[in-house]
Amino acid sequence: MRCATHPNVETELRCATCGKPICPDCMVETPVGMKCREHGLQPIPPLYRVSPAGYGAAVLAGLVLSAIAGAVALRFPYLILLLVGGVVAGRLIGEAMSYSSGWKRGPRLAAVAALTIAVGAVAGGSLLARSWYRVPPASLADLLRGMLAVPLLWIFGALAALVAYWRIR
Repeated sequence: MRCATHPNVETELRCATCGKPICPDCMVETPVGMKCREHGLQPIPPLYRVSPAGYGAAVLAGLVLSAIAGAVALRFPYLILLLVGGVVAGRLIGEAMSYSSGWKRGPRLAAVAALTIAVGAVAGGSLLARSWYRVPPASLADLLRGMLAVPLLWIFGALAALVAYWRIR
């Protein structure tokens, strides 16, 4: 018998779903046997299908919450507080982003969450801290206890983004 896609190739394989003859180049391995490409490719599970509105709601929730978390983290620029706070904030913000997208998950939403939280915590947190604490930019260094606090905020944002990524993935 000849392959349905490649008529010049002889084969003994058939698709487990439709019975169409397939060659080794056309086959897709599945848990229930070999299938043609049409039946072997898995659709995206509903849990991973996020609508554009879901992404928008998740990004909005992530930016707002991570900016607030970043501003609070700037108030307490101690390494141990930022490490613990980064884990807690990442988990909570990740759950909020999943909730706002309709309890969706998946690698795409996880990547969006990580990027949103990193940007929101570092950029949004520092901007929000300036307005909250009514500190002019010249004396912000006093509030942040020197230049050491800014790299600590990057650590906070990266840790929160990593935790949120693994939570949503």
